[in-house]
Amino acid sequence: MKLFFKSLTLAVITSTCISNIAFADIPFTKDDLIGKWQCYDHDPELQFRAESVIENRADGTHSENSVMYFDDEASEYHQINKTKLISKWALDGDVMSFYDAVISYYEVDMPNYDEESTGISKYGFMIFNTVINRAELEKSMVDDLSSKIKFIDKNTYIYTSVEEDFLPVEQGYCKRVL
Repeated sequence: MKLFFKSLTLAVITSTCISNIAFADIPFTKDDLIGKWQCYDHDPELQFRAESVIENRADGTHSENSVMYFDDEASEYHQINKTKLISKWALDGDVMSFYDAVISYYEVDMPNYDEESTGISKYGFMIFNTVINRAELEKSMVDDLSSKIKFIDKNTYIYTSVEEDFLPVEQGYCKRVL
């Protein structure tokens, strides 16, 4: 029995040490963020997930191609938004800020939408969603969007809003591609 508890204690200590090492503060500079990144975002409560390819350039330019998925894939209101944008970016400590954004492409698709159940045409509903969603995105970019970031290894970082604590890695991270 003593051997079991020693093994259990060792396992707990080891996992605690490993998790603390994984989330230790790894110092980084703007140069560490330059390059191409594949980013993932997932919020099960909101039934939202997103995949983005971003590129941060040394001249302060940031480009982003994103695909966002809303609602359950089987839902009539399942929505897929595709966005391309270019902005400027800056780093101040652990806060990455984006400003002067220009959205060059925005598309909404609702593959399961049923016109008969709502009485609104699919085309009209998608136009409405495109106008509203694009306007909200443009407003958030005009308001200077900022994210707090933390590297968990030299090729992966997690991010969150400036006011919030970091979420688990699987809910939002970026992995270096180039």
